[in-house]
Amino acid sequence: MIPEDVVTIVVPAHNAEKYLGEAIGSALAQDYRGVEVIVVDDGSTDSTFEVATTLSTTDSRVRVLSQPHRGAAAARNAALAAATGSFVCFLDADDALAADGIREGLAFLHKHPDVDIVFSDVAVCDENLDMRYIDARGIPAVPWQTLFAIRNWFAGSSALLRRDICDHVGGFDERLLAAEDWDFWDRCAQTATFAYRPGVVAKIRTHSRQTTHDFDRVERAWWTIVDRKRTEDARLGRLSLGAVHWRNANRAKLHGRRLDLARSIALMLLATPRPSEIRLILRVSGA
Repeated sequence: MIPEDVVTIVVPAHNAEKYLGEAIGSALAQDYRGVEVIVVDDGSTDSTFEVATTLSTTDSRVRVLSQPHRGAAAARNAALAAATGSFVCFLDADDALAADGIREGLAFLHKHPDVDIVFSDVAVCDENLDMRYIDARGIPAVPWQTLFAIRNWFAGSSALLRRDICDHVGGFDERLLAAEDWDFWDRCAQTATFAYRPGVVAKIRTHSRQTTHDFDRVERAWWTIVDRKRTEDARLGRLSLGAVHWRNANRAKLHGRRLDLARSIALMLLATPRPSEIRLILRVSGA
């Protein structure tokens, strides 16, 4: 491993005072010392900025930026603009990294120079970071571009990537206030090479204040992604549209809304009239 390699750990933070200290602490506790941690306070109204700046006074590897509230995509882009590392890890402010995560990922990328992005397993935890189960995805059975047309595949905190990939795809789409990581990995898949390395590298905290619980915001992001896919590739656009309707069908079923369930399934069949594409959506979605 090259000692001079700097890995930038990007931490977007909006009203994250409760968990931010643990996230930054896990980044600083890496057994690979060559990290810089860039925290972007995204217009928080709590003490997020104070928590971050306090930690920056105790460790020079922590840098704190502040901006008006514009969303995680804009916060990550601001951090990338200030980053000095040749490698990047995107750590959510409510997650935590395993102590050897950066070192192992960096060793893998050095061993495999043809790989641009390596992802690993995560421990899905409760609000106290007590593990509930391990999410080990492995390599999907379909091409990456097909996969990302239908769904996201791995947690952003589990991935380490070469910085030049971020520059190549143009960073995150700041129009998206949710699902911005899915969109980012999807655009990376058009040119980047992905690889999987077994082993847990991050703890993913689940709690009621996560963006994923704001379904209206998430769905608006889905439609933006679908619109982009439909202009880029007709087949992938059909898969994206059908997958959104299938997710809406599952949500309607969960909440006992039979009319919405029937409507979403009908829209899915209209969007993807080819049986092979419907079977693909169901298989990749885990149905």
